Amino acid sequence: MLPIMNILVALWISLYPELYTYLRLATIKGVTLYEIVTYG
Repeated sequence: MLPIMNILVALWISLYPELYTYLRLATIKGVTLYEIVTYG
């Protein structure tokens, strides 16, 4: 992953920690990003 991407991800996590947590949990459960966007 490029350094700029790491910075953007870190910024996104700092702005939306609850969304990041939900994304982590959903990913662990095997839910795809597409499903999150479609049904979330």
